[in-house]
Amino acid sequence: MRFEMDDMPYAYNEVNIQRNDHYVFLLLEKGSAMLMVDFEKICLNASLVYYAFPGQISHRVYDQCVQGWYLAIDSQLVSMEFRNIFEGELGLQTPLMLHPNLFKQCQSILSIINNRIGNSINAKFDSQITNTLLQAFMGIIASGYSQQNSFVQKKLRSKQITHQFRRVLTENFRFLKSPSAYAKKLNITQNYLNETIKKSTGFPVSYWIKNEIVMEAKRLLIHTTLTVKEITYVVGYDDPAYFCKVFKKHEGLSPQGFRSKKH
Repeated sequence: MRFEMDDMPYAYNEVNIQRNDHYVFLLLEKGSAMLMVDFEKICLNASLVYYAFPGQISHRVYDQCVQGWYLAIDSQLVSMEFRNIFEGELGLQTPLMLHPNLFKQCQSILSIINNRIGNSINAKFDSQITNTLLQAFMGIIASGYSQQNSFVQKKLRSKQITHQFRRVLTENFRFLKSPSAYAKKLNITQNYLNETIKKSTGFPVSYWIKNEIVMEAKRLLIHTTLTVKEITYVVGYDDPAYFCKVFKKHEGLSPQGFRSKKH
């Protein structure tokens, strides 16, 4: 769990990319690092915390004398309350600067977990103790992100709808392609959903639907050997030509062009 310099457990080069199947948390104590998460560069410095959630693709671009903590947590151990914070925002999550006292608390929790994992003696209630420590760590991080992204009281409804839309979108983008379908799922009008999401994010519902589809296609183009035709069906389209048109309009180049560029 603890890493220094080139010992970073998920230090992947441009070819060897990791698709997360766990929640991955990084707590940087020293140095700086640059990560590529879902094709976006994230710069990290000391005292920052960052996470990636299941389904995202991440790898390290470079680091400089980096030191800190790495933690991968099975998604089944992450409560829905925490998931709503970690996965509730549309767009890519940003690094979090924790208050120094909270940062030290996280360091202490991770140090205890690390010592317990490294201890060969299996004590009674070991798993329960470790899980409690994990929940405490995630609680601190979730609370920090919640405060960082907090809205004033009059915008709480907007925040709630954005969270709900994000969750429904993640679960249904392969099957539901229209804003009206998501509005129906959320039991609100299409106009209200669109106005809320656009006011909250700057982009309409249709943008985020296409973005989710194209992002998954990009992951598959880089992370698998599936053909463009096969990827078309995976993301919920029947016509490869139409899918390529959607992809190119959103990304600026064809699916095959994107794959060739990244390889």
